[in-house]
Amino acid sequence: MKIEAIKSLKLIGRLLFKRNKALNPELEFEWLGDLSDDCIARWNGLTLRAEEMERRRWWWAVYDKNGDTIDDSNEYYPKEFRNGIWARTEAERVAREYLEMTINKSKQ
Repeated sequence: MKIEAIKSLKLIGRLLFKRNKALNPELEFEWLGDLSDDCIARWNGLTLRAEEMERRRWWWAVYDKNGDTIDDSNEYYPKEFRNGIWARTEAERVAREYLEMTINKSKQ
């Protein structure tokens, strides 16, 4: 019962977000696809991707609404992201920082 209520609230939140076009850094990330290989999330106008390139070597990227790369794991070499959780978490961190920076710029 609680899960259905949470899903309903998330859906309402998504609909309100789309209607108001407001940026919401508290919005949850919802990853789609195969979380053990190649997945994508769309969040506040950004696109996040994570993919296992080789065994225990993951790549991630964050794109803006125009499809331009904000940041990706190639910029952090030789640091390695050894599983999908690490890769998705780093992509989410970068996306949140970018959104907060964007919000702060718009307030100035």
